Amino acid sequence: MSLAKQKYPGWGCPQDVYPPASHWPVQPYEAFPGGENWQHFFHVLTEIGEPLPKPEGKKGFSGKFSEKVFNELFDRTNGLIVDRSMGTPVETVNSPDRPVFPVVILGLPTQTATDEQKRIVADLMGLKTSDIIKVYAVDY
Repeated sequence: MSLAKQKYPGWGCPQDVYPPASHWPVQPYEAFPGGENWQHFFHVLTEIGEPLPKPEGKKGFSGKFSEKVFNELFDRTNGLIVDRSMGTPVETVNSPDRPVFPVVILGLPTQTATDEQKRIVADLMGLKTSDIIKVYAVDY
């Protein structure tokens, strides 16, 4: 049984227990770019040998694929919770034309990712730890 299912029985994935990142305290978070249509996030499926699903209309991928990725990241990092959100870089948060794009936030407001957890997530997403950016989670 996966660590995620042991720690959060009855939930699809650990993220289901928490509010979305856009409702977390307003503070900078470390995050990886999510990629267009969340391609970096769903790259995890490729890394674990799962076929990449075809998007299902405007909504993108079915929730079961997101749960699979969230649980895999939680298990492989020994308990790091990540969340998908729209984000804006810290440097541009006050700009009226700030960029807003998909991000994968590393940890909860009270949980900071270790260097090893960052490396694991980067490897699974097909990125490098140097791709980490500081963002604010935003509603979009």
